[in-house]
Amino acid sequence: MIKYNLSRPIDFDPSPSPSDDRLQAYYLDAEFNDDGTVTHANSGSLATACRGTWKHVKNLDSWHGGSVVKVQRLVQPTTDDKSIIPPAQPKIFRAVKQLRSRQPWPSVDYWPMISRGILCMVMANVSDTIAIVRLLGWYRDRQFTYIAMEYYPHGNLQMYLAASPCQEQSWARDVIRQVLGVLFELDKASLAHRNLTLSNIVISSPLPIRVKVADFHNAKWMHEGSGLVTQIGNHPYIAPEMHNLENKASTGYDTKIDMWALGIILHQILSNSHPFHNPGRLSFSETQYQRFLDDGGQVSLDAVQGLVNDDGMVLLTAMLARDANHRPTPAQALEMPWFTATL
Repeated sequence: MIKYNLSRPIDFDPSPSPSDDRLQAYYLDAEFNDDGTVTHANSGSLATACRGTWKHVKNLDSWHGGSVVKVQRLVQPTTDDKSIIPPAQPKIFRAVKQLRSRQPWPSVDYWPMISRGILCMVMANVSDTIAIVRLLGWYRDRQFTYIAMEYYPHGNLQMYLAASPCQEQSWARDVIRQVLGVLFELDKASLAHRNLTLSNIVISSPLPIRVKVADFHNAKWMHEGSGLVTQIGNHPYIAPEMHNLENKASTGYDTKIDMWALGIILHQILSNSHPFHNPGRLSFSETQYQRFLDDGGQVSLDAVQGLVNDDGMVLLTAMLARDANHRPTPAQALEMPWFTATL
């Protein structure tokens, strides 16, 4: 069996080609049928579970340049004798993300970014202890790349909190601890997720709460001795240092941007509101965030007062520090009293 390490490999290619052995192990041949189904007759050695014919069942999410759909494998008849009723078989579902690989005008090639994300998932797949949504296979057509992943019927944190807002701090602590476990492994590999949001944390079990981190198509390994320099991700979760990249004195950013995003998520779990929102509204306010960037102050945590104990406030304040150097690493955060003391 092919084995990889999550750490940035010695032969790391910032934009691996489709023929890269690590990607080929999960590659799926795809036949796009007239009825809208997709058939995978052949696959790489680690994607055999996706062979068969799959049909679209439900749209799960969409955004500019991509979407996620739920697909179901069609049960293939085991005999040509139609008088024989086959035994009932469990329904098998997958989630498939569709990402635009290129656009003709203006000409943009998104494959380097998409391939890095797939490679990150390939590397993370080697460990059953990393709580990520697993890659099952990938395939392409002329315009799109399709990434087959595990499907979880309970949705993501954004959906869950819409139905059950303002969770208790013990519930919040369980969720944040699990995500920090993922960030701990990514940080050891100098890998930044760069798109950590409520919608990219999937619920694998609601009781007890178990979550997995999804959406690695923005992820990137850091090159030794240099920071990352591209502003990317979901704007309500973008850390302050990402807004200073045009400054000649800027050295870029590192994995601490994920700690900022997780701080925003913790605030949202506890208060059902974004730290930067207009009075009377819970959603993100570009104006309020810009004021924060301009005034040099700290993030106001008034909305979570009384919803979390002092240890929780210390953690949240540290995660949302304006200066990335003042934010804890995932390992340091997991050793803070909010996680080690009894609530």
